[in-house]
Amino acid sequence: MIMKKTIFSLVVATALLTGCGGSGNSGNPASDSYSITVDAAYAEVVEDIAGNANGTAATATQINLIDGVSGAVEARDYTAELQNGTYVDSSNPTAAEIQAVVDAVNTSVDEAYAEVVEDIAGNANGTAATATQINLIDGVSGAVSTVDYTTGLENGTYVDSANPTAAEIQTAVDAVNNTLDNAYAEVVEDIAGNTNGTAATATQINLIDGVSGAVEARDYTAGLQNGTYVDSSNPTAAEIQAVVDAVNATILPDNISITDNSLDSYVVSVYDTDYGSPALDIP
Repeated sequence: MIMKKTIFSLVVATALLTGCGGSGNSGNPASDSYSITVDAAYAEVVEDIAGNANGTAATATQINLIDGVSGAVEARDYTAELQNGTYVDSSNPTAAEIQAVVDAVNTSVDEAYAEVVEDIAGNANGTAATATQINLIDGVSGAVSTVDYTTGLENGTYVDSANPTAAEIQTAVDAVNNTLDNAYAEVVEDIAGNTNGTAATATQINLIDGVSGAVEARDYTAGLQNGTYVDSSNPTAAEIQAVVDAVNATILPDNISITDNSLDSYVVSVYDTDYGSPALDIP
């Protein structure tokens, strides 16, 4: 009787141990699943660091799952900075090393946003937010390098200009881009013969990336029509600039005037408007 009781007790104990995970497993499917998820998140971050060959960026959720890492923001791409981060062993980055990358990206975005807000307020520091900075802001895209968005940002519409939303900033960016597109379209239309009868203004011409020096009240239509283009429907900035320069070269500067003219010769008087020196007559 005593022996049977002992055997029964051992069977019960074994069953209890097995039910409680005595075999070495956690016995908790949820816990095992969480562990697998964290491992997958870490693997995706390591994959991004190695070059993101799978083309899938680690999400903020995945990054924040890693023990010791926090603050990654949804919809923010950390891929480039993860690749450029500093690691003792890039195949086994520490939480501190990954956190440093997250903090660096977040700081850059905060600084970019602050510069845009500063431009909206009047650009007192004289430094325009770059396209890179504007595009860093979550929910904003399409800002073009070399385009100055300062005036467009200042003239934008905001519920609170000190805290503009991404949608409000995007509207300002789109408005500037549309103006640029319209300006380029008007120049192309002039090159094609100006059938709408409206000459591109100097302001429109100068809005085109890489073009400057067009003078207000000066008509560039004929010059544009007679310009040289590889593809007149897609003129380059350099080709348009060449037209502007050619037209400007045919116009006498404001400080030069013809004071005498005859059938045989003419005299051009050159005045130094900065120093008020006497006229220099050139026969």
